[in-house]
Amino acid sequence: MKKKNGISVGTILILSLSLGVVTLTFLFLLVISGSDFGRMENQKADERPAEESPAVVMDEKAEDAQRDSRGADAETLPEESGDPIQIALSFAGDITVTRGMQETLMINDHEYDFTRAFAGVSGAFGEADLSIATLETLINTMAPYDTYNAPPDLLEALKAIGIHHLNLATEHMMDLGFDGLKATKLEVTRLGMEYSGYLSQSELEGIISVNGVKIAVLAYTYGLSDEGRVLTGKSGLKEIPIFSIQKVLEGIRTVRAQGADLVVVLPHWGTKNVETVTEGMRKTAQQMAEAGADLIIGTHPNVVSEAGFIETKRADGRMHETLVCYSIGGLLTEARNDDNAAGMILNVGIEYDPGTRSCRIRNCRPIPLYIYQDRINDRRIWRALNVLDEEQLGQVSETVREKAAGAMARVKSMTGDIER
Repeated sequence: MKKKNGISVGTILILSLSLGVVTLTFLFLLVISGSDFGRMENQKADERPAEESPAVVMDEKAEDAQRDSRGADAETLPEESGDPIQIALSFAGDITVTRGMQETLMINDHEYDFTRAFAGVSGAFGEADLSIATLETLINTMAPYDTYNAPPDLLEALKAIGIHHLNLATEHMMDLGFDGLKATKLEVTRLGMEYSGYLSQSELEGIISVNGVKIAVLAYTYGLSDEGRVLTGKSGLKEIPIFSIQKVLEGIRTVRAQGADLVVVLPHWGTKNVETVTEGMRKTAQQMAEAGADLIIGTHPNVVSEAGFIETKRADGRMHETLVCYSIGGLLTEARNDDNAAGMILNVGIEYDPGTRSCRIRNCRPIPLYIYQDRINDRRIWRALNVLDEEQLGQVSETVREKAAGAMARVKSMTGDIER
């Protein structure tokens, strides 16, 4: 009998069981290996450096940059900015010495003692790093002397009381022509003093360094006397600092561009013996402040006028404070009315920040003066008296003390808003 070809049922069952066992084994191995793989990946993730993650790289670089920036600031800013620098400035008004005044101070034909005229204010400039006064006369070594032409002895007396810098830009600066102005400049420099207002602002006098701070002093006069205009001529007017708002603003911007940290403008303006401040003067002061003037100290009226602060936003985008005194009166004059006899010295404390290159007016103190006539050996002598100096007040008569009190009241009424 012949056998049939095929797979028996038993064989199929055995094969099925074997396949199932293999499949289960494979699945079991896969689960195990997958679990181990996951643990390996987690371990690798733990060990992977943070910079491999783009988000982490960005955050850490930002933090590093901030740390570097803070570190740089901590190391360089103090060196760049430094500690604030303190500067003490003093300003005095017009100095006029007529022929009659000079004769009362004459010792002999060639010598004059002007120290007696200024002895009463000798302590007012002692702490100033820079003190400035307006010289409303020329200085000449050739006698005889006359009104608006004084001997060099006057400069020696001014230097002795602590004046460092003289403003020459007044209406009388050309009363002896260019030769007289040059002679004055030579005498000022011979004594080691400085000056402003000699040349036009196209030829700037330069920038003074005070305690490491660069200070520009710009001086202008409203015009010239009749004598000065005749001797100068129209062609010569461009060689001297005649006041115009265009010239002043150009001068301020020029010295700022040259590196000036502090700008002082000395306008010889206004009307003689008139304290009134015109709207034109206010507008001009505002323009000068906006252009970069830190201090505006006016002279010429020979009376004390109002003073105040101007708040402006300048080209750097920051708010700045400018001190303006429209007229600080006289330091020495023979005029006898009460308004002329009341002068002042203005002491200003400046704090300069090297980091921002900005100045702050830290304190401001007007010192009232009384200019009076004294008599020594039957000779009249004009004297300037510091009304706040008790020692000096004790050396004058009761009448002078009363007049001095009136001068103080007048000065305070004009300048009380700027005291700090």
